[in-house]
Amino acid sequence: MGKYYTEIMGKNQTNFLPVFNCKWQEELSSHKMPYCNAAQIMEGNRLRPIILAWGYYTNASNIDHKYIVDYAICIELIHKASILLDDLIDNDNSRHGSKTFHVEYSKAEAILYAIFLLNRSITIMHEKDSMENSLHTLILLKVIDSMSKGGIKEVSSNGFFTTQNAIEIINLETTALIENSFFLGYKL
Repeated sequence: MGKYYTEIMGKNQTNFLPVFNCKWQEELSSHKMPYCNAAQIMEGNRLRPIILAWGYYTNASNIDHKYIVDYAICIELIHKASILLDDLIDNDNSRHGSKTFHVEYSKAEAILYAIFLLNRSITIMHEKDSMENSLHTLILLKVIDSMSKGGIKEVSSNGFFTTQNAIEIINLETTALIENSFFLGYKL
């Protein structure tokens, strides 16, 4: 277990997290859009990609960060899209001390960039699936479906939540992505 912790969380440029962060910067640069420097896009603890890596190493016989990093990018793109939409829906002005995306840019740009991020995630996963003759894209589509249903429930509740409503929304919006990050890593 300690070996995998170092392989995933270590500071060496060959460990998962530094490899992921480098690839994340490359991904954002490839967008060629001004939004890539927004705090909600740049910052974060990378929890979901890390959970994917843990799932992978739970079931892997060898260590290959480069193999799983594109999958982890897909997970992070979905997460970032969800942050943009959640902040917009909740009409939040800041997140962790920084302006929210829709405040820094506009509501329309937040919606359109979130759609772009979701589509980019699906596109990357589909390309990987095509090369490997696999169907991992279905996992992402189910996550997006679940998160969308949770968001709709949240918005349609008009701010009134029972404990059961809140648990259902959390399961649809948050738990679905975290569970499937581990599941996808494990399947890889």
